[in-house]
Amino acid sequence: MVHGENRYKKTIRHTWLKIGEIDIDITADQFTSSDRTVFVAADSAWHKRFIIFKSEIPNTKFDHFHEEQKLQLLADYKKVIANMQKSWDGV
Repeated sequence: MVHGENRYKKTIRHTWLKIGEIDIDITADQFTSSDRTVFVAADSAWHKRFIIFKSEIPNTKFDHFHEEQKLQLLADYKKVIANMQKSWDGV
């Protein structure tokens, strides 16, 4: 998981996943500069506008959430992983 600051507008920050050279972003549609909702791309030019200031391995156990939130997030996480696997199988 990477956290970046827009190199042109320092007040704009964003978080997404990066695995090797692949940028995975399910929240890019919150920006008017993006016409895509989801990014899964090698070396995304759109993400290069951000200077990464922090990288970390996300807590995928969700053990820091309340039980109801944990169950919902875990279900969502499994859906994302399953859909990523389907996409990668088709490549």
